[in-house]
This record gives sequence, C-alpha cells and structure tokens, in this order.
Amino acid sequence: MKLVINGYNLRGNPVGIANVAINFLNSLKDSNDIQIILLVTPFINESIMNRIDKKKNLTIKALQQKNAIIWILYTLKKEINRLKPDYLWSPSPLLPYGIKKNIKKL
Repeated sequence: MKLVINGYNLRGNPVGIANVAINFLNSLKDSNDIQIILLVTPFINESIMNRIDKKKNLTIKALQQKNAIIWILYTLKKEINRLKPDYLWSPSPLLPYGIKKNIKKL
C-alpha cells in the first residue's frame, strides 16, 4: 500500500498538527507493508526532521515552490496525482482541488 502525507504543516514550530503528523509517522515505523511518502515544503523545520524516525519505508520529498498558495493548489496536487497513492492523508485543513477520485483521502 502506498500512503502519501501532506507535510505542509511541518514548516513551522512543531505544535498542534505538526505533532500529530510526527507521532503518526513514527507509529508506522514497523509497518513494512506500507510505503510512506511525506511531501514537504522546502522550508521544513529542522527540529521536526530530527524527530521523525527514518525508516526504510519512508521517503521525504521536498517540493520546490516558495509561494505557499501555489504549493498547495498546484505543486502538491500535481505530485500526488503523479505518485498515484492508494491513500492521501492531509492533516492540514487545506487539500488541493483536483486530486484523482480513485485516491482515498483521509
């Protein structure tokens, strides 16, 4: 199973949604049957990166785009549709319009 995670909220101080995302990622460290792709902005907070358990089934990909609105509405959507995951988890209340219908959204 392929799971893509919207890491938009990992760019600031690790509070609230960022802590939920970190704990969720770390809880999956023993799940070898799940391929996890974390999509982040180029401005991911280094202290957050240090708290994420690096594992074989986790890929962290920084999508290059400095404008936050364009990152969410275009860059993120384009990459999600390209990756064709089984599931998309977006802990952020912002989800781009136009994600393929066959991708289950959490």
